[in-house]
Amino acid sequence: MIKKQLTTIFLSLALAATTAFQPISISAADNLRTETKISLQDRSKKQSTKPIGYTFESKHISTSSKAKGKGATKASSVDSMTYTWDENTQTLRVSGRGKVVGNYDNRNDLAQYQNQAKKIILEKGITEIGKQAFAQFYNLSEIEFPSTLTKIGEAAFFGCDKLTSATLPTSLKVLDMAAFANCSALVNVTIPSQLTTMRDYAFQRCAIKNITIPATLKTFSELAFFECYDFQKIEVASGHPSYSTSNGVLFNKNKTKLILYPVGK
Repeated sequence: MIKKQLTTIFLSLALAATTAFQPISISAADNLRTETKISLQDRSKKQSTKPIGYTFESKHISTSSKAKGKGATKASSVDSMTYTWDENTQTLRVSGRGKVVGNYDNRNDLAQYQNQAKKIILEKGITEIGKQAFAQFYNLSEIEFPSTLTKIGEAAFFGCDKLTSATLPTSLKVLDMAAFANCSALVNVTIPSQLTTMRDYAFQRCAIKNITIPATLKTFSELAFFECYDFQKIEVASGHPSYSTSNGVLFNKNKTKLILYPVGK
């Protein structure tokens, strides 16, 4: 009787071992790896990530050529503008109508002014400054904007280290991503009363201390002043339908949601 019971037990253990250690097919293993990979990807997507700021990617090749003469240069292969260089005052004057493409593409002659221009005059008729148009103009300290300007494009004045102030025209509607990013000396900025859009990193790493948001602003990114370590105060024009401030801190209209706390406070 005992011998029969032991035989039954051994048979049960053998069957269990066979089931437990049954080999997995290649397709099943692939599915398992795939499911594990998807699981890890999903988990990484759920993890919060800290913004790293706007990274400038230059399309044009740096040049050491020197600007010469006072004559007008017609950059017809790039845009419809006329660029006039004054060697005595180190001033670049841009005239025409529509969009300034500028220095984004080194096939034009503007790259030669990049390390020399101290002043840029944009004349009436210009409506838009394009992507990276005057990016990394390292000696630029003054800009005259036209009354016809409606948009400053992505990274248009990125990395203009010596620019300390910018009086934006009342006609301006859009400040695109990183428009004045990394202008490390930029302290004084006049935001126009008709501005509707201020995108990510518009004033990244600038030296701005305070700003006033106009009542017309509809699209505003809390990353507009990313890593502005001197930024202490933000105000909102009366009558804004979406925003309000308290002690220089930006909230929604009813002050139930924090929008932006100046990093320099």
